[in-house]
Amino acid sequence: MINNKKERLHRSAAYLADQLGLHATSMKAIAKDANIAVGTIYQFYPSKDLLYGQLLADYYKDLTTSLSALTAEVDFNILIATIYTSLTEFMRKDKTRFKLFLQLRELNNYVSLAADALYEFESALAQRMEVGKTQLLLKNFSNKGAGILFFDLLCSHVKFHFEHPHDQAWNSPELLLNAAVDALFK
Repeated sequence: MINNKKERLHRSAAYLADQLGLHATSMKAIAKDANIAVGTIYQFYPSKDLLYGQLLADYYKDLTTSLSALTAEVDFNILIATIYTSLTEFMRKDKTRFKLFLQLRELNNYVSLAADALYEFESALAQRMEVGKTQLLLKNFSNKGAGILFFDLLCSHVKFHFEHPHDQAWNSPELLLNAAVDALFK
């Protein structure tokens, strides 16, 4: 029962932040939307910042899990294509949660609350970039830097998809993948 309440709370927090904006969303509104007593929310999270910090951390943990499920590849281009496809599919399956993630990752107070999960994700991504170390270091990127740049580009592609769902680029998704891979080497 507790997990069910917490899941409803998380869904409502994401939904209302999308509908009303993050700053206009109150704990009282979240409680009402989740059909939970306001006092119950404060048993889980003493503040709205802690709630949204946890949602950001959970998203990074889910991204890390998506990476962990990928098998190691010797060929860097195949590995990058696999990462791109896997993370893009994950982010596209829940538009509301992805949009909230984009908002929260830009706000320092939430990023600091999710710092450990962010570190784990960036480390997992940097490990995957190790395969292409010789190619990437020609451009003076560290594995972590290359991973962060690649992930930011990936996020912009998913955001573009949600903002322009009928754009012709989505009829040829390999074009966006090729652009993401090529961006690492230019």
